[in-house]
Amino acid sequence: MEIMCPDDAPAWIREGVEELSANELGPEYRRLVNMYIALERAHGFVKDPQPTGNNKPVKLVTGSRPPEVGLWIKRYRTGRMDVKNVPAFESKWWKWWALNQPAWRGCRTDGRPEREDARGRSWGHLLAHGQNGFLSVVATLYWWGSAEQENGDTSAVWLDAVRDVTWVVGELILGVGA
Repeated sequence: MEIMCPDDAPAWIREGVEELSANELGPEYRRLVNMYIALERAHGFVKDPQPTGNNKPVKLVTGSRPPEVGLWIKRYRTGRMDVKNVPAFESKWWKWWALNQPAWRGCRTDGRPEREDARGRSWGHLLAHGQNGFLSVVATLYWWGSAEQENGDTSAVWLDAVRDVTWVVGELILGVGA
């Protein structure tokens, strides 16, 4: 399966996908990127979701976020961030990911979220889309996976993260009705 960015996707999606697929990280990562594109398409490829009525746009939690994300945003979401300490990044990433989860997901003994029946449940912060939403999550997985690849290894922990994010994106797509 190759990454399929539609011709009608706006520049921020096309450029983001091009950047986040420069390294070949395997079929599960490609599946995640394709599902991410489908999620953004389901939301109309809106770059900066605006408030509607009394509702503010949903945003990801920034607490415990890997510091590379903030630097990447300051660089206008361009360029790959180098992950110099993979174990520290991995730990920070899982903490950030867990903070963004709805309470109903619960946690396994290793602190990672459970995959439970999501039908009819609220996703809270994970409803964030646009350039300040899941693009950051996919970017972090790209940086992490690229760092592992450069070290000659792809860990089961990284694959677990890719699988969990892919599962969440799939559930979000079902919720949007895409």
